[in-house]
This record gives sequence, structure tokens and C-alpha cells, in this order.
Amino acid sequence: MSENLVKLVEDLIDFGYGDVLRLDAILNALKQGRRLYTSDQRYVDLLVSKHLFPPSADAIEKLRDEIKNLNERFDNEMAGGKFIGITRYKSEGTALILSMFFGLFGFMGFGHRYVGNMVRSLTILYSGWVLLGLNVFNLYPLIASSIFHQETSHSFPFLLQQILQSNLQLNIVTSIVITSLVEI
Repeated sequence: MSENLVKLVEDLIDFGYGDVLRLDAILNALKQGRRLYTSDQRYVDLLVSKHLFPPSADAIEKLRDEIKNLNERFDNEMAGGKFIGITRYKSEGTALILSMFFGLFGFMGFGHRYVGNMVRSLTILYSGWVLLGLNVFNLYPLIASSIFHQETSHSFPFLLQQILQSNLQLNIVTSIVITSLVEI
């Protein structure tokens, strides 16, 4: 067996396949009767199977048939709906910009929609709308007083009283814009 291996390594060196210095070291080790390292054995096996004894046409045809079967099975699974979507890289920066831009206008969750998390996106969107509605409902006396420039009988915390007083001194359009931005 060692003689066959020596002949194979000599053939690899003669044909110029692989790293000649490494193959010389392997050949010297074989001639001296030393045992080969497993990495050297794998290296020789790889070169022999690749260059000296390439796979037959039947083996290549079997591999092509197997690849064809795998592709057909994958296509059938895709058509059957087993794969919901194809995972692609999504930019974190784009998700951040989308969420910040639309979030300024009260539409939360667009970053999650971009990434593909539809349920989370809709949950955040509707939760944001509910919180905005509750905020408007709780502050309707302040909004009404700023729009109609009327004093209200409701008692507000100190900060809201200051906003109310400043809204009374502004014109109607400016107070509506400021109050809308604060609400959002």
C-alpha cells in the first residue's frame, strides 16, 4: 500500500498538481517509513481524487439528477406556501429613517413593516393611535381653550396652565399648529 501511495505522490509531483514542496515532504516521509499526518493524508486524497482519478460521468450525472430533484422539491415547497417570504438583508438605517419620519406624523411601526414584521407593525400603529386618542381626550379642554381663546374652569397642572396662558396670547392658527405638534 505504501508503494502505491509513493507512486501516486510521485505522479502528482510529475504532473505539477498541488504544492510541490509539501508533496516532496510527504514523499520523503513515505520513503522513510514514517506515518503521515492526517492533514497530509487528506491533502493527498483530495489531489488524487481531483486530478488523477476524477469522478466518472455516471457519478456526475447522478449529482446533476440529485440537484435537479432538490430544486424541484424546493420549487414545490415555495409554491405550496411553506416559505412565507424570502429573507433578504434590510438596512437598519432605512428602518430607522422610516420609523422616525412617519412617527413624527403619528404613524408608528413603519420600520417594522419595512423589515417584514407586519403584526408588530400594526400593533404599534394601532397602539399609538389609541394613546394619541386618549391624549387628545384628556387634553380637550386645553385644545378647546386654545382654539376659541376661552378660559376654562378645569384645573390643570402648572405646566399645562402655562401652555394655556401662552395659547391665549397667540393667534388662532399658531396656537392650533403648536397644540397639534405637542399632541403628536
